[in-house]
Amino acid sequence: MSLTSALNSAVSGLAVNQRGLEIASHNIGNANTEGYSRRVMRTESVDSLGIGSRGVTVSNIERVTDKFLSQQVRTESSTLGRAEVRDRYLTNTQDLFGNISSDSSIGQRIADMMNRMEVLAVEPESATAASALIDDAVRFATDLNAISDKIETQRLEADLEIARSIEDLNTDLQLVADVNDKIVSLNVSGGAEADSGDLLDRRDMALKRIGEKINIKTFERSNGEVVVYTGDSRPLLDGDPVKIVYSPSGSGALGTAYETIATADGISLQSDIRDGSIKGLLELRDKV
Repeated sequence: MSLTSALNSAVSGLAVNQRGLEIASHNIGNANTEGYSRRVMRTESVDSLGIGSRGVTVSNIERVTDKFLSQQVRTESSTLGRAEVRDRYLTNTQDLFGNISSDSSIGQRIADMMNRMEVLAVEPESATAASALIDDAVRFATDLNAISDKIETQRLEADLEIARSIEDLNTDLQLVADVNDKIVSLNVSGGAEADSGDLLDRRDMALKRIGEKINIKTFERSNGEVVVYTGDSRPLLDGDPVKIVYSPSGSGALGTAYETIATADGISLQSDIRDGSIKGLLELRDKV
């Protein structure tokens, strides 16, 4: 081996080690970053015209992740998102009705009124018993009306939260589309040393947020682009994202006719939403 070859081999080794230190530093610096995936550098020897090794080079920078588990996380995130939003609203509703053991619960209030009715039935001529029953009934009716108003307020809040969730959904779909373009471009021009890990992490986090709101299915093309569908295989992102629209009614009154969640060209998506926080909000608003 000539002196020049030996020097080139040594320089390539130093360059690879420097790249390895950069990757290690990046891993350490992002150890507590949500959604970050550890990087691993793979190397290979450089063979010049079959003469033998002339140094070392970076063959690939791998992102340590499991695509199957990532898909499972997105699937389960929909179930979790639906359960969490139901728990939040139903806990607030339970607070309105009170606990079974509470003296101010509706059940206890009804029992107290029944007791007063029994007292009045035994002493129908008692003005005190009659007045107490009337006062209790008036307060109870007032409280029931207040609870009804608060439930309407919760229904309105659920409708407004649906609108906010749709806006966030559109934002994340656009983010995935933008990151798709960058990843495809990097894969084409970046070569073996191209590290698209940060972009992939951003995309996975956006897909997780989408999955928390609505049940989705995804698959990745050979060029690195991800395509997103609803659980019923209606496209949400294939190249360009689908624009989803929804206008809140501004009312939580019983019997309010709410708009349908749809695409910008008028195709309804509501029946495709079978899980996620948006499904939970729809159930709370329209049924529960």
